[in-house]
Amino acid sequence: MSNIAFVLGNGESRKGIQIDELKQHGTVFACNGVYRTETPDFLIAVDPKMIFEIAETDYALKNQVWSNFNAQYNKNQRILDYVKWFKPSLGWSSGPTALRMACERGFKDIFVLGFDYQGHQRGGNKHGFGFNNLFKDTRNYKRTKDDATFYGNWMNQTKHCLKDFKDTKFTRVVPEGWFSPKDLLWNDNLSQLTTPQFLEKFEYPYANLDFPFYVVAGNHDYGVLPIALDKTTCEVEYHQVSEKWYFPDRYYTLEVDNVGLFAVDTNILMVDQFIIGDVDADDQKAWFNQAVAENNSMWKFAFGHHPYLSNGPHGNAGNYEGFPISLTPIVNGSKIQDFIEESVCGKIDIYFAGHDHSRQWFDVTCGTEFVVSGAGSKTSSIEGRDNNPTLYEDADLPGFLYVEIDSNLLVGRFFDVNGDMNFERTVLK
Repeated sequence: MSNIAFVLGNGESRKGIQIDELKQHGTVFACNGVYRTETPDFLIAVDPKMIFEIAETDYALKNQVWSNFNAQYNKNQRILDYVKWFKPSLGWSSGPTALRMACERGFKDIFVLGFDYQGHQRGGNKHGFGFNNLFKDTRNYKRTKDDATFYGNWMNQTKHCLKDFKDTKFTRVVPEGWFSPKDLLWNDNLSQLTTPQFLEKFEYPYANLDFPFYVVAGNHDYGVLPIALDKTTCEVEYHQVSEKWYFPDRYYTLEVDNVGLFAVDTNILMVDQFIIGDVDADDQKAWFNQAVAENNSMWKFAFGHHPYLSNGPHGNAGNYEGFPISLTPIVNGSKIQDFIEESVCGKIDIYFAGHDHSRQWFDVTCGTEFVVSGAGSKTSSIEGRDNNPTLYEDADLPGFLYVEIDSNLLVGRFFDVNGDMNFERTVLK
């Protein structure tokens, strides 16, 4: 069972989030009227009016509905037969009850959506907040013009969950600028995320992987020249709000045990006559040379998006896409070739790259080993245009690279999508 749960209130901040998509990544707990259009794993409804409404349908016959028992239900056999009861009854609101239920079932990574805690600010001369709910103006819900429901109960009940389940990681998901109650964010086990793209494509899919992701920018992170050059800025800024996404700058270095890691933005090298953001190729090269020279780690690895050697469709640096240097110095990667040969060769043990969607491991070249591992989601082909001799190459199956280091011993292994190990490389220093 996945250790991820999604707990959904019906605040309008979660508008557009599809429960079926969330169910691909974890277990979904949702409340009240959501049953009308979607099917969570657990539906929680503590208001008798809502339970009676649900009982008019076949929903509870086929899906889990949970509530607090009420004497009113003794006259409705359909409710008695199919609704499940909390024992003991908490006496809480539906959303916080759903949150408590997820906690008590042992989920350790809980994303909270639609817990808005506040209504909409009214315009004009009106004061106070208007009703905030995805199901406003429908049966058993307030109207748009009604005052917002006081959020104190939801707030206090949420705080109880945070306090009682300190080993659980809670992440509240809201749009940028949405109401953020400070007395909740004081809790160490609660964080807040505001960027849906990062949530859907990074935080949710990888929530069960408890280790950092050291990120470098690829060509698609910049877009197509001369537009969309600033997308990487957003990715760097996301480093400030995510515990897992490690991307403090366009290029950076860090040490992990006896390994020095040097993250390179090869896009800057590709277009070194342009300034991207506030950096250029000369700045990066000077930084890299100094960082490598000052680092005393036993192992030194550099990683960037574009490869130095590749038998895939893109080919070798200086010959990308088969374009000669004289015609297209930007496109063909000649600046990357120069950087690798001047600053990486003989100074870095292994240079890791992607770009081509395949798995390739090259023997020592110019004092450095070169690896392409870009088959994590799809494969392209091994065209062999540059016909580089390899220790291993494959583009038939998606797969990944796994590297283990024990003091002076390195073991690198290529695995495919089936979990089979296809290649093993041992390096001893």
